[in-house]
Amino acid sequence: LSYNKNNPAGNGAFVPLQAMKKTAKGKSGGGSGSANYSNVSNVAAAAASETLISQNVKNQPTPPSKTNGQTTGGFNEKNARRRQEVEQKQAEVKQGFATFLSQKSDTKQQKNKHNSNTSTAKKQSTVVTAVKDQDGQIEDTSVVKLTATLNPGCREFCENNTAITLVHIAATSDTDTIHYVWDFTGKPTILVALTSKQAEFHIDWPRLMESKTGSVRFTEAPQYTFMAIINRIFQYNDADDRAMLDEGTNAFVYDPHNFIWNRSLLWSNEEGVMMAINAGDDFLFKLNAYSTKDHGMDFPHLLHTSNSTQIDIVFNNITNRFANPRFAIELLFVVSEQAVVGSEFEVTKRKTLDDEHTPGIFEIVDVLSPGAFTFSAGGYIEYRPVSYTHPERDVATSTETRQSQPITVRSPSAVLQTTLAYALYGNKLDSYLVQGMNVSFGVSEDGFYRKTNYTTMTFQVGYGMPPVEELSAFVLIVAGIGIGVPLVVLIASSIYVCTKKLRNRDRFQQQRL
Repeated sequence: LSYNKNNPAGNGAFVPLQAMKKTAKGKSGGGSGSANYSNVSNVAAAAASETLISQNVKNQPTPPSKTNGQTTGGFNEKNARRRQEVEQKQAEVKQGFATFLSQKSDTKQQKNKHNSNTSTAKKQSTVVTAVKDQDGQIEDTSVVKLTATLNPGCREFCENNTAITLVHIAATSDTDTIHYVWDFTGKPTILVALTSKQAEFHIDWPRLMESKTGSVRFTEAPQYTFMAIINRIFQYNDADDRAMLDEGTNAFVYDPHNFIWNRSLLWSNEEGVMMAINAGDDFLFKLNAYSTKDHGMDFPHLLHTSNSTQIDIVFNNITNRFANPRFAIELLFVVSEQAVVGSEFEVTKRKTLDDEHTPGIFEIVDVLSPGAFTFSAGGYIEYRPVSYTHPERDVATSTETRQSQPITVRSPSAVLQTTLAYALYGNKLDSYLVQGMNVSFGVSEDGFYRKTNYTTMTFQVGYGMPPVEELSAFVLIVAGIGIGVPLVVLIASSIYVCTKKLRNRDRFQQQRL
């Protein structure tokens, strides 16, 4: 794939990563909606190690940006406290985990929910994880404990500095541990690692801030690791209204490594961990880790388990740089599987029987590593091909997404030097399977990004196989009524007709006699 300095999108479907240093940075554009981005490595170091406790938050909200005369909030947290209490009560009954977090909160919520980041206690959650028995049925077998830590082991770099954010979550069962890492010290990276129960996650902070290899390690070699990296964000001009990022597309490229991240909400409770983080009120991220199998509270209501973590991205009031702007993101996938000929990620689309949880959407997109679709022991990305163009997510505010096919990244150790992947594996990355794909948002005749200046994407990163949607009791009851009532009427009518014919025949025979 070629790279044109006047067209950072190259020939479109996958932008060459080696061109990264030549791409434009977010701060180069004017306008009130443009944030001032700078390299996070220039942030002054501070001191502290932080550990999450129940409702332990440090919230420093910033006012919403304005573009084209519009003001759009980030994650609406109105009535969040009340909804949280309701969900906690429901969790006691069905062990479900519902989340609703916001990039902004009012004064009362700050007082009730948000505390200092300097606490050192740990909060653990005990749940039952599901596995299949010999008949393929789901059964509860092992207990999982969740432990979440903010910037583990960080002392001289992190005190009172929300620009440095790395959250480690350990989900420990009777036999092993799944580690989740949300890293915003470099390019946003989500790590899922399966290790033994005794393995620990360690960070050498001075080396990590200098993007040195070996600065992140496990005390025991992981059995499997999978990373999803948000490598670049594109705003491109869809001149022909085709909603396609392809060859010849004029695009402006944002490098997330150059963003200054502000952690606006971070807390844990007995049911999971959640965080909201933003870059200049333009790029908003919401992350959740769960302890039980359930659907997310907000659209598109993805089905999650304790083996997955969810990421919700909002492009909010970003300056329109083109006449017909649309957005796309470049995702990179790194797995601890050897890169061999014919080994690649597979994009599959599953059809669902109903749209109960995401009205109008009957499809789920899975991006599976070779280990996942060959022996169900690998990593995956899962999402529904829908994006929302308004904070009030509904069918009326939905549009579509499109994705390219995964393409192998050349010289990944050079490409990923500012990511957690390089910090963990270094030059070993060249022997691992590393691929990337683009996901674009929008469909023809939807008004482009400029119509609402709001676009979202929600996806999950997990280990194993994606959870399978099942028909709920409500759907089964409705289907039973819809099928059963006509069937009963048909049977009753048939019996009535047959009985009447028999009676008429007997009466006719008696009259003849």
